[in-house]
Amino acid sequence: MLISNVDLALGWDQVEVALCKAFEGAEFVNEEYSQKRILEVVHASIYKPDIVHMLACTPDPEGPYQVIGGIMGLPSFSPPNKERVTGIGWMFVDPDLPPRARLDVTRRMREDMRTHLFGFDYQRLEVTIGTKAGENALSRFFDLKYEPSPEDPHRWVGDLT
Repeated sequence: MLISNVDLALGWDQVEVALCKAFEGAEFVNEEYSQKRILEVVHASIYKPDIVHMLACTPDPEGPYQVIGGIMGLPSFSPPNKERVTGIGWMFVDPDLPPRARLDVTRRMREDMRTHLFGFDYQRLEVTIGTKAGENALSRFFDLKYEPSPEDPHRWVGDLT
């Protein structure tokens, strides 16, 4: 489901727990990234009106829902450039899910993300991937290719078609 920044603020406790769990022990690709930095960046996005977030949730008998995955930071506007290129923020899936469920959540988020971005006429994705696991997953499931640039040695790109 797509959520606004207001919804992210209201559900921050659940999102924070899910992010901590997902990035605990992660192998980051450079020193700029850390679990703490991810939390800071995602929390700061609450105050950016031009983005939305995608959460994968499951009903929780103890409360309203449990966050099991997400893509934090999707544009909520049409592309300002002719190239129709965008990036996304941090993506995560609950590491405690069984392998098949992790795969299903990843595929569903990929399809929902593509549908959302197509709705705003985006055609291409350019992202900086921050973890080794992310490099493996996004290259496999999102058909992204490694195309480093002098400004971004961890740049991955791909068509959304």
